[in-house]
Order: sequence, then structure tokens, then C-alpha cells
Amino acid sequence: MNILITALGSMSAEAVISSLVKIPVVKIVGCNLYPASWTPASRLIESFYQVSSAKNENSYIQDVLSICQNHHINYVIPLTDPEVDVLVKYYSIFEEKGITVCISNPTSIKIARDKYKVYKNFLKHPTITPIPSTTLREADMNLMQFPAILKPRFGRSSEGIHHAKNRSELEFWQHSLKDDEYIMQPYLKGSIIVVDVVRQPDGNDCIAIAREELVRTSNGAGITVRILPQHQCEFLAIEVAHSLQMIGCFNIEFIVMSDQIFLMDINPRFSAGVAFSKMSGYDMALSHLHCFTTGKIESETSNRIEKIYTRGYIEYELKEYT
Repeated sequence: MNILITALGSMSAEAVISSLVKIPVVKIVGCNLYPASWTPASRLIESFYQVSSAKNENSYIQDVLSICQNHHINYVIPLTDPEVDVLVKYYSIFEEKGITVCISNPTSIKIARDKYKVYKNFLKHPTITPIPSTTLREADMNLMQFPAILKPRFGRSSEGIHHAKNRSELEFWQHSLKDDEYIMQPYLKGSIIVVDVVRQPDGNDCIAIAREELVRTSNGAGITVRILPQHQCEFLAIEVAHSLQMIGCFNIEFIVMSDQIFLMDINPRFSAGVAFSKMSGYDMALSHLHCFTTGKIESETSNRIEKIYTRGYIEYELKEYT
């Protein structure tokens, strides 16, 4: 089995590789926007390639297809949102070549990657409560709550976010931003709960593992977390997964304020902290691959307990691939 893992600079890369490398007779190839000597996870794989940015769609796809051809790749596992956005468009081309791109179905990705569609999709759901949202174009000054937060509809990792404390600041952003690419929400303060979820294709099994992010970077990556077994957000995340008929591993973010739980984001790829789920006793990466091979995910066999995990950084000296 030959697997290509993209975006090895992602915070999830090492956790994913360390799980899949244990599969018998597996060959793992990786790629990244930056060279091997800038990419710590490159030390864990057999072959590495520097590729174009996913923003350069055509060049990126050609680079990935070339790697797949050179190494007889069977499965491609993308680790970042921009790559998922591109690869879902070209899914059928890979399929024609006998290559499976390990992502959810296009319909669920289309909703998950659009924050306004997430809001509209769950607006009348009986148990899921999305954060109230409006497009910047449709914002009614007389009905807005301040402070407000402005988010790119198709954003990632907290990039491009702005705040409006009052009406005049909102008017400034309305004139400065592309109003069809931004949504506006009330600024909510509460605990951030991230749930790693894996759902097998037939929907008969779905595992969710929740954690509270105690320390979180400015781009939304948890550094210190508390595992929360049987938290209500686990059950809500499974509801979201079934509602969208998602496939494989993805993560869902909620914000909890007192006794209210709001759906914040759905990310159709591994979370930056997927290693924390593995530390708590469940291997999301392995089950993700099984969704696209056997169609059956691993059962949750361990009794998880509430526990705090943290992460640090290690320095490496790496060599270039030639």
C-alpha cells in the first residue's frame, strides 16, 4: 500500500504518519510547500517532494499527480483545508487513475467549508445550535449585536478575522472587505471544545472524542487540552456527522457559554491536535484510512478518562532530499 500525505508542515502530520507507518508493507511519501530541511515530518517518511501551493491550483494538481505516478500511490491524504478544497474538485481524475483521495463526500465538504452554509444548514436543527450569522452584505445595522466578529466564509486557522466594536467600525469593514466573502457573528466568549470525529461510510459507526482547549494559539491550535469523555459536544458532533453524512476523520468546534453550546466550525480534515485523541486511547488516523480501505472503523475499546495533555517543541537538523 502506497500512501501520499500532503502538507507535512501541518501540525497533524507527525501524528498521522506515526500511526500509518505501522501498517505492514506500507510506503509513505510526503510533500509540502517548503523544502525537506524546513519540514520536520520529512524525517519520518521514505520520499519527500516540494510542491506548488494549493493556491496555484493547476500546478499543485500536476505536482501531486506526478508524485502519484512515480510512486504508484493508492491513497492520498490531505492535511489542510486549501488542499481539500482543490482535491475535491479533481476527485474523479484521481479516481480514474485508481487513486483514492481520502476525504469526505463533496456535498458535506461544500457545506463544511462555508461558514454561512453551516449556519443555514443547522438553523432549524432540533439539537444543533449554530452561531447566529449574516453575510456582510445583508447585515442590518439596527439589529446587530456589538462587539461583532467578521470571518471569511471560506476561511481557515483564524486567518482574515476582524472585529467591530461599534457601528462605525462595522461600516468601515463593510466598505473595506468583499461583502460576499465575509460573514458577521456576535462575538462570543466561552470555552472552546474541539471534537475529533471519524464516521465510516455506511454511517453505522461513528466515534467522537472531545477536548477543551485550555491554551490555544492565535491561529486556533490547541497547545494544552483537557480530554472530556462523554461530554455533550461528543453527542452533538455525531449528530453533525450523520446530518451531513460525512466520511472519514474531521473535527468540529463548539463554543460553550454557561449552559449554551454553539456550533462554531466544521473542518473536513484532521485537527491540529489529533495526537491528543490518540493519547487518550483512540487512533483517528488509522480509522480514517480504514474508511477508504475496509469501510470499517476501529471500535473504541479503552475507557477514556478526563486528563490534561500538553505539547512542546523539539529542534531538529534535517538534510535536503536529492
